[in-house]
Amino acid sequence: MMRRRHAAGLALALATGGCALGARPAAVISAAVFAASDRDHDGMLDRQEIAAMVDAAFPPERRQGSGWDALRAGLIAGYAAQDRDGDGRLSRDELVRALSSEGGR
Repeated sequence: MMRRRHAAGLALALATGGCALGARPAAVISAAVFAASDRDHDGMLDRQEIAAMVDAAFPPERRQGSGWDALRAGLIAGYAAQDRDGDGRLSRDELVRALSSEGGR
C-alpha cells in the first residue's frame, strides 16, 4: 500500500509540475491515480479533491512555508483552469487532456 502511494505521489508530482508550468507531458494520468483522488467516487474532481491530489504529490516536509503556499495555489488554479465545461469540477477526460499533448487546447 505504501509503495502504491509513493508511486502515485511521484506520478502526480511529475504531472502537476508539467501542468502548472504549461508543459505538455506525453504521459497521462492513470485511472488508478484519478480514482484515488476522486474521494466521493462521483467520477469528477472538485476543488477540494484537486487540492488533496496536489498535496499527495509532495512529501510533508516539502509542504511548508510561503513557497509551498504559492506553488500549491498555482497548481490548484492550473488544474481548475482545465475545467472546459465550466461545471467547477474536472472529469477524468478533462484532466487527461490537460496532462497530455492536447493540454490547453
